[in-house]
Amino acid sequence: MVLLKLAVAWFAASMLYYGIMFSASADILFNNFIYGVLSTLAAPATVLLMARFKNRRTLLAGMYVIPALAVLVMALMAHSSV
Repeated sequence: MVLLKLAVAWFAASMLYYGIMFSASADILFNNFIYGVLSTLAAPATVLLMARFKNRRTLLAGMYVIPALAVLVMALMAHSSV
């Protein structure tokens, strides 16, 4: 059961990563730069959040829901501008 949960989490993280990456800009080098900066900032933030919130399940759910909503908003904005 743990393997199934990890597989679903990995799949969701991959889809969110590629959804944000490919819809940000047409320039792939700029996208990689922005993602590198954001990943550098997100790593210490994650450590601090994990120290504050003892329930990892809530933190993980929040870290999946927020980017999922961002991807949904980007998709709706792209659809409405066409």
